[in-house]
Formats: sequence, structure tokens, C-alpha cells
Amino acid sequence: MSESERTVQSTINCYAPSNKNNTQGYIQRACTKLGVQSDEPIKLTDAVFYRLVKAIYGVENGNDYTNYYPREAIEQSIGLAKR
Repeated sequence: MSESERTVQSTINCYAPSNKNNTQGYIQRACTKLGVQSDEPIKLTDAVFYRLVKAIYGVENGNDYTNYYPREAIEQSIGLAKR
């Protein structure tokens, strides 16, 4: 997926298909955390990536776990994912 085509909707649809998830709810939560519309192109900077990861944690594990991993661990994981 090219950077100009990347949206929250396209990203979540790719990794959280509707046959296994409440994809629309997932998209809405991520959009709220990122402050964007579902079809708005996003640039996956480290800061945006971090907020997206936090939104995904909230969906997958519940709100009580959004701060389970320290920021440094998430940032290190983002760095590894971008290699």
C-alpha cells in the first residue's frame, strides 16, 4: 500500500477483517485516537504509528490495558517494524 493510499480504513480492513472483528468499531476507535476521518490519507510517522498501536491495544485488550506496555517498548517495536 502506497503512502498516498494509506487510510485508517484501509489499514484496519487489511489487518482486522470483518469476518473476525467488528471492523467498523475498530476503525472508529482508531480514527478517534488519531483525530482523522476513516478515508483521510495518513502518513505513518512514528507519532501516528504510536497512537494507532495504542488504539489497537484498546480494541484487542480493553481500555484497562492501553498503558500496559511502556512507551519506550512501543517505540522500540515501531523502530523494528520499520526496518
